[in-house]
Order: sequence, then structure tokens, then C-alpha cells
Amino acid sequence: ASDKSFTIPTEIQWLISLFVDASSLSVSYLQNEREIIQVQIGHCGICVGNQFWHSIGKQHKIGSDGIFKGDVDKYNREDCALLENIGVYYKATETQPMTYKARACVIDLDASSSSSLPASLLLSADQMVFGGCAANNNWAK
Repeated sequence: ASDKSFTIPTEIQWLISLFVDASSLSVSYLQNEREIIQVQIGHCGICVGNQFWHSIGKQHKIGSDGIFKGDVDKYNREDCALLENIGVYYKATETQPMTYKARACVIDLDASSSSSLPASLLLSADQMVFGGCAANNNWAK
């Protein structure tokens, strides 16, 4: 097998570093992990992403407040199985037990798009990137 080296672009490294410890960031790490980072770009991307997170939240019993609503009793195998792979879509918060934050990054030129984000995403400020002005009314001359 030939050794193929490749470099992860700086922008992608920054995005991944929001969710992964930078010291463990390597190509081999990325090939073995099962984490999904969703990037929502523009108003349409934000709307589609909102529906995605709504359905994933229902599927994994994550409430709109980010809290796991299932029963973690050792006899409830179905709910315990949901938590086994919760890290694929969500990152556990460090401050509250059984509370999760979406692995998502929101990018838009228009900051008013943030008003359509549901509270369930539990995004921190470093997961949202907004420009200074919208491009929705710019027309070629």
C-alpha cells in the first residue's frame, strides 16, 4: 500500500476543532471516527438543517432543550442503545448531565437568519458565523 499524504485545509481544521480536541486531529483519526459535523450555509441551509435536527432529536429522544428524554434504566435496552452512539450527531455538554449540543456550524451573511434557529441546537457563539450584511437584495448591474 502506498503512503498517500494529504493536508487538511486550515478552514476545515478550524471547523473540526470546534468539536474535536485539536491535539488528536489527524487524518487517521478522521478516518476512524464516526462523528458527523453538519454545516448549514445560508438561509435555505439553515431551514433544511432545522428539519434534520428536529427529526434526529425525535429519533434519539433529545428534547428541544437538548436534554435526553429517554429512560436510562439498565432494563430499558432500547433507550440505552440510543445513548451508545449519541456522539455521532451530538456532543455532550460539560456542565449538565444528559444534555447534548448539536454537532453543527451555521454560516450565513445575514445575521437575522439566526432567529430561525431552534433552541434545541444549543449552539454556542463559536459555532455560528454571520457576515455584516445580507446578499439577498444584491442584483447584477
